[in-house]
This record gives sequence, structure tokens and C-alpha cells, in this order.
Amino acid sequence: MKENNTRSDQCQELQNETAKADLILETLQEIFAMTFAVDGTTIHRETSAKDVDGWDSIAHVILITTIEEKFSIRFKGREIAGFNSVGDMINAIEKQINGK
Repeated sequence: MKENNTRSDQCQELQNETAKADLILETLQEIFAMTFAVDGTTIHRETSAKDVDGWDSIAHVILITTIEEKFSIRFKGREIAGFNSVGDMINAIEKQINGK
């Protein structure tokens, strides 16, 4: 029975993590919509700078600042340099929110 509880707990934790990632993505979609005047629903985990018109270095600074303010976090330079996609941003945000 304990094994079943462990599996159930693991499934629940996975569902919670997925829900959290989905909420982060929705928030990022809103930020992208405001920053780049795009339909936020076109922004996905795989989206990168080459996929969004106007996502240049200046817009990137604005984007990062807006994300940090919205989530009350601060990225390190090496984290920002490693952002190759929206998915990378989601992972970094989750990591900071979870305090890891």
C-alpha cells in the first residue's frame, strides 16, 4: 500500500509541477504580448528570439526586466546567457520559485 501512496504522491507532484509550468507559460505569454505586440498564444516553450519579430538585444533586456519584476526574482548573467528558448526561461523561473 505504501508503494501505491508513493506513486500517487509522485503523480500528484508531477501534476503540480506541470500546472506550475503552465501558469508560468501563461504569464510569459502575457509579457510577450505586451513587450512585442504579438498574440501571446503564439508563444510556446520552443519559441526563441528568431521566432519573434523585434526580439533584439534591447527588447531582451526589457523582457528580462519585466519577467523579473512580475515573478519577483533576479536572474544571474549566466542564466540569461543560457536562455535559448521560452522553455529555458520557464525552467529558470521554476528553479528560482522553488528555491533551488
